[in-house]
Amino acid sequence: MGLDQYAYFVKRGEIIDDFSFEEDGETQEAFYWRKNRHLHGWMEELFRKKGGEGEFNCQPVRLKKKDLNELKKVIKKRSFNDAHGYFWGDRKYDDAQAENDLEFVQEAKHWIDKGGAVYYSSWW
Repeated sequence: MGLDQYAYFVKRGEIIDDFSFEEDGETQEAFYWRKNRHLHGWMEELFRKKGGEGEFNCQPVRLKKKDLNELKKVIKKRSFNDAHGYFWGDRKYDDAQAENDLEFVQEAKHWIDKGGAVYYSSWW
């Protein structure tokens, strides 16, 4: 029980819109996080900015390069707005999380440069 988070690297032909993609047998689950509530809160804010509605659970949101650049700045400054949820964890955003999140940003930007798309989703 808790917050499970995923990033998917999606091929160009699988992109539908900012909130959905076609998942075939080759869709890659590229990253997995467990109870990174700070990252999840940022992703929910992005979801809302892009027009996402309803509960932000099991709903993907597409990250574009400009979003990833903004996320990188937030990670480096540790300037997340805190997010809380039932069993989402309560630890502070530490260096290990930041390093992992920066690795995600770098790999995601590389995937986009190759013509793909990146989506974040969660289940809690």
